[in-house]
Amino acid sequence: EHTFSTVMSWAAADRTARIGRNLKQAWDGEMTEEANALREGLIARCFSQKLGSFTVSPGDEGLDAALLQLPALRLLPPEDPRLHATVDLTRKALDRGGWLLRYQTDDGFGVPKVAFTLCTFWL
Repeated sequence: EHTFSTVMSWAAADRTARIGRNLKQAWDGEMTEEANALREGLIARCFSQKLGSFTVSPGDEGLDAALLQLPALRLLPPEDPRLHATVDLTRKALDRGGWLLRYQTDDGFGVPKVAFTLCTFWL
């Protein structure tokens, strides 16, 4: 399980619930409940108190620059210090000469050695 995958599942449920509310559909409540459960789980399981940041996966201390999308996806309010800390730590830990790595964990192909350009634009 990767935090970013769960974030995208939450975003899909959240936006689907919003569409359901706007269209006055009976299923909007079910989607709202699912979105809320995913959000609560993300915060409880994927935020490291030790690091003060969201991490690559629950219980892992690795960082993932894809989580720079959290503010744009509106998982938390823009002023939430957990968002700011995640952005700051990601920049500090994954910066390579002004470019960002996506992560520093072995993904089965080894630990990345070059920047993932899109992450730099997300920052």
